[in-house]
Amino acid sequence: MADASASSATLPLSLQNLELAIDCETDSSVLRAVRNRLMQRLNDRIHALEAFAVIISRPSGDQRQLRGCLPDERLESLCVRVAEEFEMPASAILLCRGSRQFVAKDLLMSLSDLGINEAAELTCIYDTGCRKHWQLRIAVEGSDWEAIIYNIELYDQHNRLLPTEGLQILSNAERNDQNVANNAFDGRPDTFWETTFGSEKIGGWVACTFEEPVAIHRIRLRQGSHVGNTIRSFEILNSEDGLHWTHVWTAIDLGSGWSEASAPGHPGT
Repeated sequence: MADASASSATLPLSLQNLELAIDCETDSSVLRAVRNRLMQRLNDRIHALEAFAVIISRPSGDQRQLRGCLPDERLESLCVRVAEEFEMPASAILLCRGSRQFVAKDLLMSLSDLGINEAAELTCIYDTGCRKHWQLRIAVEGSDWEAIIYNIELYDQHNRLLPTEGLQILSNAERNDQNVANNAFDGRPDTFWETTFGSEKIGGWVACTFEEPVAIHRIRLRQGSHVGNTIRSFEILNSEDGLHWTHVWTAIDLGSGWSEASAPGHPGT
């Protein structure tokens, strides 16, 4: 066997030559473990050299420098770090660069792909509309008939579908105790919420309580195929305590089958 120390001494210290020097030795498990450790240390060093800092500002004027950002880091990971830095829920974070507001499809992209690099300046907007308690209040009906609502989907400011696991549902507009409002949130195509009959359903509501504060910027629902069995408009309200409600926006132009509505200024997909 050739003298490994003599042969490797003539090679430049590089990742490629380190792999070559170790591979020339043997396949033993001990040396493979040594190789893996050395490779990890080199990768860590390379990442440390690539790391950079970005500047995060709040509209209030508060500004922080976030170090240790990596080119291949996802924007989603950066949002989590920003949330920890400013001590706010990650679900409430909106990041902007100049006039560009990053949306759902950007969250899975790397910082380098989004052009975020050394000394990039980002603005962190906290969605003050984040609450645990939300209410959909019937504003305009299709007719005096009962409304049939099969599915209701709620989306946040990043256009992500909000989970229904752990969601608590309460309604004062259920016609009977079988076709209850909870059916509209179970994700099934064959169950439905049957509202109260006639004009008394105007002002009726379904309240949703989430485990963590969320923002609702878009709703999507599937109603009965007959226009008479539809709700044309919902007022969207939220609350800090589940007792005192604040109007946030109004979902309009809803109809039979699948339809949707978004809050004004919602960035969409």
